[in-house]
Amino acid sequence: MEAVVASAPGKVLLTGGYLILERPNAGLVLSTNARFFAIVKPLYQPLKPDSWAWGWTDVKLTSPQLGRESIYKLSLKNLSLDYVSSGDSRNPFVEQAVQYCVAAARATVDKKNKDSLEKLLLHGFDITILGSNDFYSYRNQIEARGLPLTPDALAALPPFASITFNDEGSNVKNCKPEVAKTGLGSSAAMTTAVVAALLHYLGVVDLSSMRKDHQHEKHTADLDLVHVIAQTAHCIAQGKVGSGFDVSSAVYGSQRYVRFSPEVISSAQVAVTGTPLQEVVPQILKGKWDHDRTKFSLPPLMTLLLGEPGTGGSSTPSMVGAVKKWQKSDPQKSLETWKKLSEANLSLEMQLNTLSKLAEEHWEEYKNLINSCSILKSEKWTQQVTTPNQEIIVKALLGARDAMLGIRYHMHQMGEAAGVPIEPESQTKLLDATMRMEGVLLAGVPGAGGFDAVFAVTLGDAGSHVSNSWSSFNVLALLVREDPQGVSLENADPRTKAITSSISSVNIE
Repeated sequence: MEAVVASAPGKVLLTGGYLILERPNAGLVLSTNARFFAIVKPLYQPLKPDSWAWGWTDVKLTSPQLGRESIYKLSLKNLSLDYVSSGDSRNPFVEQAVQYCVAAARATVDKKNKDSLEKLLLHGFDITILGSNDFYSYRNQIEARGLPLTPDALAALPPFASITFNDEGSNVKNCKPEVAKTGLGSSAAMTTAVVAALLHYLGVVDLSSMRKDHQHEKHTADLDLVHVIAQTAHCIAQGKVGSGFDVSSAVYGSQRYVRFSPEVISSAQVAVTGTPLQEVVPQILKGKWDHDRTKFSLPPLMTLLLGEPGTGGSSTPSMVGAVKKWQKSDPQKSLETWKKLSEANLSLEMQLNTLSKLAEEHWEEYKNLINSCSILKSEKWTQQVTTPNQEIIVKALLGARDAMLGIRYHMHQMGEAAGVPIEPESQTKLLDATMRMEGVLLAGVPGAGGFDAVFAVTLGDAGSHVSNSWSSFNVLALLVREDPQGVSLENADPRTKAITSSISSVNIE
């Protein structure tokens, strides 16, 4: 039995913050080159002679970046998972993933393979999880070393560097300090990678055509199964049914997403109170998963940039809670704001799709215009037009900018009304300055907003100039870029590869 290595990407929600929580509102979500990896292999090789009599099997979970190892016992009867390590370094996301994957394997296995599945379970699971550096904040370490806040300083870190905690002074052994993160959806990417690796390892799905080097559209049904199990495990681990866009993009990659009806997971929520998982999983697999996703990615010659302002993260759940409270207290005004925000989101989506289409139909004209505009501020873009087609392209570029300003305006209004900093003043100054830079198409706060991060979409090679300008605003430009690919089967342990996703996208002088 060979090790299975799967990976899943982190995300950036360009549009649809808050609205995406309610059907039928859509959000545009980009998957990134920041990936979470899960390595699954047998814990015992060969089997112990008395293993046939066991009523349980062992699960070992290692997280090298956190310096943690956890041991669990998995009951082969009811699939409950008991934590048997000392200390408390439980990982609810991986725990739920293991239980739901084994239940899915038992629910879908045919009679002739039943024995080999049970034998595989007796070997136990040895699971290792690794997240790209991009998921975590290394800002404090860079500042502590007296290095400049530039992507080069990030690129110099070793891959899968050890992770620092927000709460420096505490004793890590006995408490759970918060890990400083960059907001790319690490729990969703981690859950998806573990689910994909386990389901492939257990023979429930075959993801071998989902390797980075040769991807097919073939295995949609297998991906759908990974999606359903990852989505369910993630919701149960979180203790709430979120919109699910982060898991969906971790499975399928960049997309336009409309959420599923939360009721589809209600049987899993009942399982928490004691219904056996073996009964619940078939219901979830047969459930009416009514989410909607359409292919979407940035138009050609456009780059996604992310920056970390370093003003301390904001807590998404509490901001979402405040917005929901405002909706209840002022239904009319909130409905009006949501309608305008929805229209602005739709307008941005239409302009970006138009640009992708124009790039396809008039490549040379598109390319020349984007390259000319990439070194100029937006007010000079119209002067670069030399053909009628280029006039249409510039109109779409400026239309996208206007739509983004509309989105920011309504998000800001919503934050003011709900009393939460969706686009705080410090972010407004930074985003306004970014929008004025040469070659910048868009700038905004991703997802639910707050202080966590900012994004920009730049034209041509303008990205490096924006990164440098950001450091003068005390913003660290991250190495994250859009990568439209979702879950993937890897050929090897990522630690054996000399070049990681982060480093390969940056030229180190």
